[in-house]
Amino acid sequence: MTAGEQAAYANSRFLETGVWKTWSAAAQKEFLEAVKQQKIPQPLPKPEPLGKDYTGRDIGTYTPEEYRAYIQTEKDIQRFRRESAWFRDRRSLSKGQESDENWIGEIEKEKNRRKFLARLSRKKMGKYEGDPAWDDVIPIPQDDGEGALAQIAYTDEYAEGKFNKYLCGGRIQLTNE
Repeated sequence: MTAGEQAAYANSRFLETGVWKTWSAAAQKEFLEAVKQQKIPQPLPKPEPLGKDYTGRDIGTYTPEEYRAYIQTEKDIQRFRRESAWFRDRRSLSKGQESDENWIGEIEKEKNRRKFLARLSRKKMGKYEGDPAWDDVIPIPQDDGEGALAQIAYTDEYAEGKFNKYLCGGRIQLTNE
């Protein structure tokens, strides 16, 4: 092997191992110029991970068909969220100007949209979250505080609002449904 071939071989090994990244900036610059002159192909960096889906599966392991379906589902979820936000904005702006009878058809569409959105995003939606009639109600979270004598393990049902306190137009309403 000639001296040039030996240098090219050594430089290719440095490239593969990535040890050159620990060198000073001047040494790295000189090394990369030598690699360029020797026409050594530089390895591509490893691609960044795409993340995980709602089941915890790595998206990078999808087949092209699965990935297309995943992307379409994500687009649908975003579209339904935009439509739902648009509905809430329109309804909150019309409060007091229109009666609820004018909104009956739209409310039913919104209920169905929320059910479909929950199904697409594989999320269990609570009774109040899925009903547009409760959009203006703000739940008061249960907090036992730091020094509670006994912490209570609340159920998901309770956390969503069943048997919970809701602030309704300035009054507290206890729901027991």
